[in-house]
Amino acid sequence: MSKYESPSPDTPITQQTPEVTQSPSGASGDLTTRLKTSNYEKGRALVSPDAPGQLNQADNAQEGTEAPSPEQLAKARKMAQMRDQYEGEVHAIGSHAKAQLGAGVSEEDVARDAHEKRRALGVKYKDLTPAAKREQIYARNLKKYGDKLGPTIKYLAEKKKKSWGDIIAGAAKAGGEDIIPTLLAETLGRPDFETKIRTARGSGSKWADIVDAVASS
Repeated sequence: MSKYESPSPDTPITQQTPEVTQSPSGASGDLTTRLKTSNYEKGRALVSPDAPGQLNQADNAQEGTEAPSPEQLAKARKMAQMRDQYEGEVHAIGSHAKAQLGAGVSEEDVARDAHEKRRALGVKYKDLTPAAKREQIYARNLKKYGDKLGPTIKYLAEKKKKSWGDIIAGAAKAGGEDIIPTLLAETLGRPDFETKIRTARGSGSKWADIVDAVASS
């Protein structure tokens, strides 16, 4: 069966920004070092094979040169912190579902409850997302699922033939890995950072740590 993907990123029911936890001081240090090393290796790869010692200008021209402004960095950090908090709340759905199953609640009832909670989180954090980015998320979800908030339980059970157990497991996975790096790179004013963000995410780092590491690499 195909892997269930989440409704999407950053979202709220209230207009109050949820309290976020700052990344521990220095938590992104190792990540920053890895990204700088990666940049060095990338620089070596940009040397033109036809002209040793000269940079491949065509490739280098695709890279931005200006560091993100303080305002851009602040916005990207806020978005990343919200995303980290969202993912924590999504994962908590799994723990609650496990407890329900242990208490004898039917798998279907647990699946419906978990899916409903996940949809509510989607609304909550999308409402906190800047309007332009929220519209990008809606467009992504409409294209993938035919619903701006993500897959409905009918879509999962009938069209994708997911079992109740699959739906429970999917409701506890954040997804959104296909669009979050793009949104963060755009917010930083450096679309070329998207690849770096995706690479860093592969190590399992928090989004907030990734933003700080990428911005200083």
